[in-house]
Amino acid sequence: MVIAFGMRAHGRAQAIHQIEQGLQNAAAGSGSALVVTGTRRSGRTHFLDEVYRMHEGRTAFVTGLRESDLSPLAAFLPLFTRIGVDGDALVGAIPNDRKPAVDDVGAIIGDRVLSALESFDTGEFPLLVAVDDADLLPPSCIAILGYVARRLAKLRVFVVLASGPRVDPRLQALPQLPMYTMTLAESGAFVESATGGRPPLSTIIELHRIGRGNPVDIGELCEHLTTAQLHGHSVLPKPVAVAHNRTDRWRTAFGSLTAAQRAALTVLSIAGAVEPDRLVETLRSKFGSDIDLDLDHEIATLVRADHIQSIRHQVHVHSHLDRAAIYTIAPPKLRVECHRVVDSHSLLRERPALAAANRVFIGEPVDMHTDEIIRRMAELAKSGEVALAIHTIRRVLDTLDTSDETHQSRLAAHALRIATSWGYFADATQFADCIEPQLLRPDEAAAAVATQLFLRYLRDERFDDEWVRNTVTALASRCPHSASTLAGVAGYLHLCRHEQEQAHLVLAAAESADLRESDPASTASLAKAHLAITDGSSELASHRLSSSAVTDRMNDHRVGSAMSAHLLQQLGRHSEAGNSLGRLSTQATSPVERTVVMTLQVDGELFAGNIDAARLLWDESQSLVPAEDCLPSLRLCQRIQILGLSGRFNEVDDLVDRIRSTPSSHAHRANESRLRWALGQIALMRGDYESSISLLEQSFDLDGQVGGHWQLQRQVDLIEVFVRSGEPEMAERVLRTLGLRLAARHSPSTTVTLARGELLVAKSPEEARMALSRALGPRTAPAPTLERARAHAIYADRLRADSEVTSYRHHRRTARSLFARIGAVGWLDAARVTRETSAADQPPVPSLAQLTEQENEIVALVLQGLRNHDIGRRTFISQRTVEKRLTGVFRKLGIRSRAELFAVAAAEHTEAGATSPGHPRRAG
Repeated sequence: MVIAFGMRAHGRAQAIHQIEQGLQNAAAGSGSALVVTGTRRSGRTHFLDEVYRMHEGRTAFVTGLRESDLSPLAAFLPLFTRIGVDGDALVGAIPNDRKPAVDDVGAIIGDRVLSALESFDTGEFPLLVAVDDADLLPPSCIAILGYVARRLAKLRVFVVLASGPRVDPRLQALPQLPMYTMTLAESGAFVESATGGRPPLSTIIELHRIGRGNPVDIGELCEHLTTAQLHGHSVLPKPVAVAHNRTDRWRTAFGSLTAAQRAALTVLSIAGAVEPDRLVETLRSKFGSDIDLDLDHEIATLVRADHIQSIRHQVHVHSHLDRAAIYTIAPPKLRVECHRVVDSHSLLRERPALAAANRVFIGEPVDMHTDEIIRRMAELAKSGEVALAIHTIRRVLDTLDTSDETHQSRLAAHALRIATSWGYFADATQFADCIEPQLLRPDEAAAAVATQLFLRYLRDERFDDEWVRNTVTALASRCPHSASTLAGVAGYLHLCRHEQEQAHLVLAAAESADLRESDPASTASLAKAHLAITDGSSELASHRLSSSAVTDRMNDHRVGSAMSAHLLQQLGRHSEAGNSLGRLSTQATSPVERTVVMTLQVDGELFAGNIDAARLLWDESQSLVPAEDCLPSLRLCQRIQILGLSGRFNEVDDLVDRIRSTPSSHAHRANESRLRWALGQIALMRGDYESSISLLEQSFDLDGQVGGHWQLQRQVDLIEVFVRSGEPEMAERVLRTLGLRLAARHSPSTTVTLARGELLVAKSPEEARMALSRALGPRTAPAPTLERARAHAIYADRLRADSEVTSYRHHRRTARSLFARIGAVGWLDAARVTRETSAADQPPVPSLAQLTEQENEIVALVLQGLRNHDIGRRTFISQRTVEKRLTGVFRKLGIRSRAELFAVAAAEHTEAGATSPGHPRRAG
């Protein structure tokens, strides 16, 4: 949407706020008026209707009509009827002996209207007068509006006028609110409301770009979305589908235009904004200089008729939707001619990628080299014109000679990469069917097949293992490096699904390629490192990543960077993995790339125990590409883990019910196993030990032989649930088996997690203290926060059983403080943490309810993050007094630090279910 005069467009929330402020002032007896400006179909009427419906008081709605003989009495009849103005008296007040000036009429009738408004009883709320299309009213009516609107200062009246961007001089003194354009977030919410579902971000961005944030235009686009387009599987058509009444309106307009004017509109529908002189020059070349045409006059007529707009020394059609309608109704021959003149006169010379797309749409064989087309379409996609890039390649494929299969395969492979990266999976599948890998260069063939595998991985679809192995074998004789690269990617994707046998086979297929084992930065070598982790040995994987040169080389290779970062996560080197993924996220440009990186980051935060960070990353990835469309089973597991660790058990139950009602046929055993582990851990948090054991054992049945970080966590969870359910012998048996499996796999993360299992089954206090020390990690490299919190909670339970009340309180508070800090409310609420054997041996629990009102006031300010000096200034007491009262608070609660105070407040918030940690309950 174009806003004239350089005014800044307001967001919907800001515009509504300004209207509400005007109504509040009017309610206080300070009336005013506001002009909402916007181009035709800018949504100004829609906005005015929204304001009209929002107001609870009395209203009057006036609509402008372009009729020169319209009398004020007829135009303002709804208003006059509402406020009780006598129409006959108005007519009699105008002198009959002479024809009064327009402004005189405005003053005469305006005074009568103001007098009626003064005596009008508005009731509880002010009177709202809404005037739509004020710029279409006759001059006398506009004069009345301007006269009245400037004299409302002492009345309980608020007037909102909707006008075009060129406001009448009589209304220019009034405040003006340019018609708001929605932000991208508002467009997303609008589309969700209009369609009943939320498309992925790439589709919302495209709708927002084409509609320019205009709610009316975006709503029109939504009406013509197909199911595939709504889900983001297919790009929007080129040109976009628009309402029939829009195309009918332009078809009618075309019938009354000259040939030159129709050509001008078609050129603008292709090129967008053009300087008038260049447009005249273009048209003259089409019609010939010998034809006597005043082309400047022809264009000026289009501007006056409001068919096009002239802003900043350029002319253009009002909106993308109007451009689409014009292009749709233009005769095919005229479209081709206009594409040619746009190309021959270089109207798109400042946008070479668009110029390349335009040459494709001329309708003749493409004279550009395939590499040139690929480069230009990559630039087009990078600039956000993804739909145009895909449509352009599709058009080229349609015009190529069917015998030219090599060029077809190369272009289809490039389109496949674009469509996959932006989440247009239906389009990507169509392009994949056009690719013949044997016709491509080895590196292109490897990339094309890897992209097809990646597409299937993103959609949880099965791989065609035999086809992949045959492709690797065929590439091995042509280019060993390409064969090993493809084998590495395929092997890694198999391992992500815990398909070790298939990974072994595809990596073996590359052995004939004379793979250089000395190249640890190859994807095949990294895949073998992942395979070593899966088989339970981390020595090879650690060796692969020990060289800084490998890391440096991987930084320039996104696939390798993702594989190495994932490998670091599996080795428990979370800090290094986080840094690698952070660099990778800055390089990712498309929604799918960013979603994949964020999914790895979510796993990293979950492994490290940063629940709040994991939740924020998951929500952000959901806004990019919905989990239902990209990595559905993996992201579902992550969602359930986050909800469970956050203590949102009811939401977990609802989600599980939905899963059971709509089972997926695509989920593979790796994520099925992980899902059961997550549900088993949640059952452990809730104290449902029987269900926990059943779910964890089901997880083992699915992939019990797979080694990895979360598989290790699963086994220690099983040890804990056996201990809690009174089966210590089973717990010890699992621990012995786990110790044997980890004998050749020593790393800081495995040592810490195994120590927690040893703490659970420790026989003596000394064994427990030593296990706790190992579970917390060394001071120089402490264990992740969640690991430390769980270790403190387990040790606290042991101390309670031994009646060591003081030490029990310390470790229990520490555990609760750590759980609260990272957002692991699920463990904070867990029956294991708060479970008491009986009322007799229950230690007193600190409560804010035992504090005085003054102490609670200070606690509330502490929980807001204020320092003692700031608290003293806020409560008008000295800093020393604040310190004394805080000391008393700590003594009453049996705590020693502000961190423990935060834990107490968080516990009360959880137990109460409604009390915020920042607003503790008052005593009494």
